[in-house]
Amino acid sequence: MSGPHRPESLRRPVRLEIDSDAIAANTRLIDAATNADLLAVVKGDGYGHGAETVARAAVRGGARWLGVTGVDEGLRLREAGLAVPILSWLHAGRLDVATAQAECIDVAIGSFEDLADAVRTARGLRVHVLVDTGLAREGFAESDWPRAAELLAAAERRRRIRVVGLMSHLALAEHPGDPANARQRAAFGRAQALMRSAGLAPSILHLAATAATLTAKETPGTLARVGAGLVGIDLSGTHLLDPAMTLTAPLLDVRDVAAGTASGYGHLWRADRDTRLGLVPVGYADGLPAPLHLERRCSCAAVACPWSGRCP
Repeated sequence: MSGPHRPESLRRPVRLEIDSDAIAANTRLIDAATNADLLAVVKGDGYGHGAETVARAAVRGGARWLGVTGVDEGLRLREAGLAVPILSWLHAGRLDVATAQAECIDVAIGSFEDLADAVRTARGLRVHVLVDTGLAREGFAESDWPRAAELLAAAERRRRIRVVGLMSHLALAEHPGDPANARQRAAFGRAQALMRSAGLAPSILHLAATAATLTAKETPGTLARVGAGLVGIDLSGTHLLDPAMTLTAPLLDVRDVAAGTASGYGHLWRADRDTRLGLVPVGYADGLPAPLHLERRCSCAAVACPWSGRCP
């Protein structure tokens, strides 16, 4: 037996829209800022925008690679018909070597555990060596580079793997003048030299993510990994990217309050001047985290609002 019919007028009027044209435009803008090929990172379901949607738009905008943080995510893109090169890194659990090889997905190896998985079962697996140059979050630590290079070279000689890439990640790329960036670039150079001395010849080099791609022309690499920038987020604040997500909802209540009026649970917000307040029906039911449930005064210069120009 079906449940009670809910009239259209009573359904939640909140609407989330994704602008794939904005994603393609952002991709073209970022692609023009670098001489490296662009890898579009679509992890976390495309930063919540839909992995397939972001991937297709980014490829349309000029991205030549796609990046994911799990072979299973890469498999879903292949099943959706995306045929461009895909790189997977930060594997949770065991590395799925069989699927990676069957679906032509490159994998990053940044731990001895992943390397052991690859050596055990792979046959010619394409590998990008992930080294930690200062982020202290992922990849082989510098103290482990010599041993890692030795084992990787031995695995390549046995034709278990093919080391095609070397990658790392900048910690402070949104601050291009910070000396930490120069230190990380130097460390990346040391890692490259060490790999070559071990007989490895990775030709795909990537250190830059969105901020470094937009701000640091001197960052080495033949590939640039861009994720948040695709959907309009530039932590460097240097480029005007187009937001790809729009959340809309009607105003349920509008009222004028005097300066000093407190509003909301706990009176967490207080008007510092005569203010027009609007109630927008967006909250828990829409997945909005509790810390964001704080009343905020509308800034009509920053948001599309039917009251624009009429706020006091």
